[in-house]
Amino acid sequence: MNTKYYFWDDGSGLKGNNNVTLSLSWNIIPNAGFLPSIFAIGKHVFQFPNEYTQARV
Repeated sequence: MNTKYYFWDDGSGLKGNNNVTLSLSWNIIPNAGFLPSIFAIGKHVFQFPNEYTQARV
């Protein structure tokens, strides 16, 4: 599958994993004061393949 943003697996920790959950969070940079971390609502669960490709598809 071609994607806009690629995952880089340093090693083989994600290969063949059947339960990968992706969630989004970000920091809001204020002019002064506390630096809050905001978590998005929702998540996406997917599986990684058992083998990786060696070249861009």
